[in-house]
Amino acid sequence: MIADISTASFKNHRVKRSLFIDVSRFRLRVTRLTANVH
Repeated sequence: MIADISTASFKNHRVKRSLFIDVSRFRLRVTRLTANVH
């Protein structure tokens, strides 16, 4: 039971990290686009 909970939390942490990385990449792309426009 405890092992299942720890595995689930680990997977959740990995998903959150990947989402955070995607968001930061998207923000970088947006800032570059706006910089090119201006």
